[in-house]
Amino acid sequence: MRKFIAICVAMAVPGIALADDPLVRFAPWFAANPSGLVFHYSAPLEGFHLDAPTVQGPTDDGLREVVFNQTGIDPVSGLDIDAIDGVLSISGPPNDLLVLLGEQALSAGIGPALLRRDFEQHEIGGLPVFGMGDDHAMDFTGASMADPFDGGMGRAQRVAIGNGFVAVSRSWPSMTLALKRLTKPKGAAMVWANTLEALDSARGAAHLDAAWGWGGESFADTLFDPVELLERGPDAAQTVIEGGPELLFPPFPIAIFTLDRDATTARLRIALPYGGAEDAQVAADYVADKLADFPLVPAAPRIDIVAQGNLSIALLTLEFAEAEARAASELMLDWVSAIYRRDFVPLQYGLF
Repeated sequence: MRKFIAICVAMAVPGIALADDPLVRFAPWFAANPSGLVFHYSAPLEGFHLDAPTVQGPTDDGLREVVFNQTGIDPVSGLDIDAIDGVLSISGPPNDLLVLLGEQALSAGIGPALLRRDFEQHEIGGLPVFGMGDDHAMDFTGASMADPFDGGMGRAQRVAIGNGFVAVSRSWPSMTLALKRLTKPKGAAMVWANTLEALDSARGAAHLDAAWGWGGESFADTLFDPVELLERGPDAAQTVIEGGPELLFPPFPIAIFTLDRDATTARLRIALPYGGAEDAQVAADYVADKLADFPLVPAAPRIDIVAQGNLSIALLTLEFAEAEARAASELMLDWVSAIYRRDFVPLQYGLF
């Protein structure tokens, strides 16, 4: 088996029209934080209740405390807790973003509530942003107050109110940069957008319950430039050097796991983007074979190669009866745990 390392050269990826997937518009934020766990999204079909069979979040301590213990309008932040449809966590400190998605009522009371607490108000990219505390500061004197935006530790807050979402960061520079990036996806962001669109197409009318987005190096300790890898393919985009990863199947720049549900079925999916259908098929066959050996996987996954934009998305799907949705969610979390242990064999495309 040959050994390779990526050569990173930026290239353009043709655009696609964006659909109704709740995550596509945040693709520029995903592309800006390309390594490790890029994002986690939780939107349990039954809502955010501790006994919901597929609840996976919020993982933010401050928000979790409020969501699971209150209803209605939070008196501290003005947040309409009952209007939260999903929670998206992006990247990690110091530039982490917490994003709440929901109808416009979600944020109607936030501005007045924060201004009453002497938050500053600014406008960035046409959106109102409210802030308190020095960048990245922590105020432990107020940490005992349940506040959905302070991370449970009195962390500095920069709260932006957008169309159907509320975004929270910990510094003015990180919030300013994030909002300036929130434009139509291009370049590497289109790789995320295309992959999310393919999943949305496969999902149809089913509810997106949870999603995890990963940088490809999570599976081989090698960070590839997504556009370069997909435009030119693994052979053209890499150069043989001593000590590089031994490739087991064509490498992918990102991976997205999703859990979707309807009245009868829960589906776990893995999506891997490729520049051509042949590479996508080779990868899907390899991953399906290895995935069938993973503990508690009920059967070999179904394979689909989905053309999206100018990419081919290898899509692997496991189906569960809706009554087994909890088991599907637990299996998804088992995959996540295995990735953190560097032990998720089905997606390990490179070995040292």
